[in-house]
Amino acid sequence: MHKRLSLLPLCAALLASASLLPAHAASKLNPPGTTEPAPLDISCLNPAPMQKPQNGELRLAVQISVDGLLLETVFLAPGNNEEQRQLALASARNCRYRPGSSPEGRPTDAWTELGFRWDIGPASANPVLIQQLATQRAAAEQGQAAAQYELARMLEYGRGAPADPAQARRWYRAAAEQGFPAAQFSLGRAYAKGYLGLERDNADALHWLRTAAANGSAEAQNYLGAMYQRGDGVARDSGVAVGWYSKAAHLGLAVAQNNLGVMYWRGEGVEKEPAMAFAWYLKAAAQGEAWSMYNISYAYTHGVGIGRNEAEGRKWLERAAERGNSGAQVQLGYALMQEAQNEIEQAAAVAWYRKAAEQGNASGQNNIGYAYETGKGVPRDYAQALAWYRKAIAQNNSYAQSALGGMYEEGRGMPKNLYEAVRWYSIASAQNNPEAMRKLGMLYEAGRALEKDPAQAFQHFTVAAERGDKIAVERLIRVYENGELGQAASKEQAEKWRGKRQACAAPAGNGGAQ
Repeated sequence: MHKRLSLLPLCAALLASASLLPAHAASKLNPPGTTEPAPLDISCLNPAPMQKPQNGELRLAVQISVDGLLLETVFLAPGNNEEQRQLALASARNCRYRPGSSPEGRPTDAWTELGFRWDIGPASANPVLIQQLATQRAAAEQGQAAAQYELARMLEYGRGAPADPAQARRWYRAAAEQGFPAAQFSLGRAYAKGYLGLERDNADALHWLRTAAANGSAEAQNYLGAMYQRGDGVARDSGVAVGWYSKAAHLGLAVAQNNLGVMYWRGEGVEKEPAMAFAWYLKAAAQGEAWSMYNISYAYTHGVGIGRNEAEGRKWLERAAERGNSGAQVQLGYALMQEAQNEIEQAAAVAWYRKAAEQGNASGQNNIGYAYETGKGVPRDYAQALAWYRKAIAQNNSYAQSALGGMYEEGRGMPKNLYEAVRWYSIASAQNNPEAMRKLGMLYEAGRALEKDPAQAFQHFTVAAERGDKIAVERLIRVYENGELGQAASKEQAEKWRGKRQACAAPAGNGGAQ
């Protein structure tokens, strides 16, 4: 929580195999005479590519506030593909809008409609994009900087023609040299990351990023903030990072507002001030920034920077999850699983785990594995459990490592192998995983696959208990009550651990959900 210092999403979230449909009037949703809001830049409505491209079409109504912020969304023609619906929502949230106006000409909350169509086939062969590319190329060759920039973006991502990094670089540079801030930012980022056929070059990266920032590019200002915050290509300097984040945040860039909030939350480069952090999170969340919504949820749930309000915390958690934040999706899934009274409710929890897992979230992958192992929300399937655990292990997730050790120990979906169990418990323990430490303690105590060693068992139980493992706490209470594992009986120590018992999380079982 509060550790996501994110750069503005790369333009890979542009059109791959989708095209924008002309929108119909939203007259039924607005008072008569209302002028509809509209995106300030139509290119922001290009959704990200689908994992498995499919034909599809849908229509979405969006309500835009007087400040140009997205308030509500309603599907008018939802189509039949959930991934397309989520991509359309993400695309709509990515835009900045010109607000609508009342018949008297005053800004007002108003609705407009957006239409999307997906066609099977690569974006390079999309006839709409081919025509757009030709139009942009003609204008670019006449020296129009904005067209040069748009042409570069299309060539970078293969929209209307196969991707051509060299030509993309050429047109970014042409626009950048004319003083176009977005192109200066793109060129600086390419040097910083070493792509578009460029060698990584910190000097050139800083030149173009600082030039873009000086010309008012909030994206470049935010990017510089992240570089200084991490020490990426520059000497690490949290104070300078705060300065850049602040510039971008005051220009209204949502991701920078969240990043600035994180710095105030941590007291990094600025005096720690949770209330100020919360205020910046609210500004970013008003623009649909999902990490800020997640951070607001945490603040309300724990009463930091704002009065504790668990209902508000849950509301913001749901908003963040619905907007695609994978951390919020995992946490919401876990909350729903804890509350679940039947299989339908368990399945709803697993659905959130799956959304997170499909974004590559290791905790989501682990939790789906646990669901398949235990048969909670899905039919029990050890093969599926192993597959998901291994995905999480590929990201060094200690809970999945411990879970795999448990499957080897119990022989679930594979022959029992205590030596493999010890190996995976040890790997997870090296990352301070309390369950794995406790399970190693149990093996030391029983002398299974390890030489019987009460002292080692006691040490592992103690460390696991100190890290919140409830089963380890219960074991220590018995140790001190009965004088076991080489320890003298001690009512005082037993009582001490009883006092800590209530603060511990419930045992997660084998691997468990995070």
